[in-house]
Formats: sequence, C-alpha cells, structure tokens
Amino acid sequence: THDIFGDGSAVATYNFDGDATDLGGNYNGTDTDITYTSDTVNGRSTQVASTTSGNYIVNDAIDLNTTLSCSGWFKINADGKSHMLFSFGGDNGANSILLYLLNDGKYHIAQASSIGGVLNSISNISIGNWVHVCMVVTASQYNLYINGNLDSTFSPSSDLADLKAGFSVGSLSNGNYNELSSYIDQVRIFNRALTDDE
Repeated sequence: THDIFGDGSAVATYNFDGDATDLGGNYNGTDTDITYTSDTVNGRSTQVASTTSGNYIVNDAIDLNTTLSCSGWFKINADGKSHMLFSFGGDNGANSILLYLLNDGKYHIAQASSIGGVLNSISNISIGNWVHVCMVVTASQYNLYINGNLDSTFSPSSDLADLKAGFSVGSLSNGNYNELSSYIDQVRIFNRALTDDE
C-alpha cells in the first residue's frame, strides 16, 4: 500500500520487487548497478535491493519543502565504513538533508557540509541485521527513529531550505560520496512530519 495513512501525505514508496518502481506511480527511481535478491525482512520473505560501493537509486524529480519524513529497512553489510542512506537535495548546503552512517558506528542527520550542526544517534549501527530507520525533518528539528523508537532529536542552528534537487538511496543524488553497502527494502517518503505513533 502506498498511501498507508490515507491522507495523501505519501510522496513515493519503493518496495524494490525487482526494480525501483514507485508504488505511487509518480517518481520511479533509476537504479545504477543494483542487484535484486530475496531475503526475510521483519518475518516476511520479500525481494530487496542490494547495493555495494558505487550502486545507488535516484529520482531527480522529487521536490519537497522543509518538512518531510523518510523511512526504510536496511541491513548494513560492512562495519567501520561511512555509508549514505538517504540524500535529499544532493550536496547543496541549506537545500539538502542527509541521513548517513559514519565509521564511528552512529547514524547522523545533517545538511550538506554539516551546516547548522549534526544529529548523532544514541544507538549504534547493527551490522548484518535488518533495522527500520526513519528520519523526520522540519525546518527547526530533526528526529531519528530506530525500529519504531525515538532515538534522538536535534535542533539545527541553521534553517533548512526547500529541497529541490531530487532524492537518492545509497549515495548523494549525484552518485558521489559514501556509497552504501546494504540490503534495502520498503523505502517511503512523506511530505509531512510523522508522529511518534506513525
């Protein structure tokens, strides 16, 4: 189901059932060297996308304002490396927001070049296990949820600007920097801030 809350807030949904089709029908992704395979996610057998260095999924047409939520299932395959999970707006400072992992073993949310500061997760990255990650971003606050629980919040010192340069999974939207090594499933984008319960 694409519009799971029934309020029209769903922008795109990617189940990765053999390709990067958007279930909403508006923002099909372009995949670069992605492999699709089977795995068991949250107790169900399903098709998932598999990325390694240099593989990513991008849609240049997704434009959002300063409020969004993005979630997905990730099974990180490598430790001690930096990985880009989600990128909105590429690497263009205030017009970007990124969810990424660093070799410190933590999740991070920040604008490109860390303008306004960085959210650092409390939880450590879990290698080889499926983890549900959700970032909720407004102009004045970032929230990070891990497996449905609020992990950390952050109030940046610099307001986020509208995100007008597309979206990617696995790298910046231009295909550079911190390529992801992971299995990925059920990525969802919303044009509003999800609540704790959602």
